[in-house]
Amino acid sequence: MRVTIDLDYDDPEYAKGLLERLRQMFGNAYIRKTRRGYHLKSYTSLGLDEALEVRKMLGDDPVRVRLDRMRLKKPKQILWTWKEGFKNGEWREGLDEEGC
Repeated sequence: MRVTIDLDYDDPEYAKGLLERLRQMFGNAYIRKTRRGYHLKSYTSLGLDEALEVRKMLGDDPVRVRLDRMRLKKPKQILWTWKEGFKNGEWREGLDEEGC
């Protein structure tokens, strides 16, 4: 299972702190820039319910967490690569000085 977090605001310092927290919790973490903020993910041995609780605790979009909890047939924890003509950045282990 992976933990995915969608930050819909552009705050590179907050995103870097969250990236480090995921690394401390799970030993790995990746980030990419999106149009409105950042996507973060970390691979874990957690089950779905635990992963959803971690996402909630770390500030993931509450609507997204609730939908992932409710939808049994939907693939869980989707982070879009392309959305409305915008391509998100590549997955990286950190951010550069500009927060990208």
